[in-house]
Amino acid sequence: MPYADLENFRIDCRIKQQQIVFLQSMRSNADQRLQAGVENLFMPWRIITDPNGRRDATNVHNGYTNWLINQHLLKLSHECM
Repeated sequence: MPYADLENFRIDCRIKQQQIVFLQSMRSNADQRLQAGVENLFMPWRIITDPNGRRDATNVHNGYTNWLINQHLLKLSHECM
């Protein structure tokens, strides 16, 4: 999921469990973060040809996507009882 879509993810307490499973499945592991960093390193032309893809890869590499997923999961746990 692109980072911009993840930023606009809406919490719905009626389907809390489904959203938890979905968000957990979106986490990136260490290999995916490394791969995203290597892609950005060896494909600098993506700044011009695919700026959104490069931004998404940067966010994966830096761990921002996992951080944002954690924030959504935290919000789910606090707002949906």
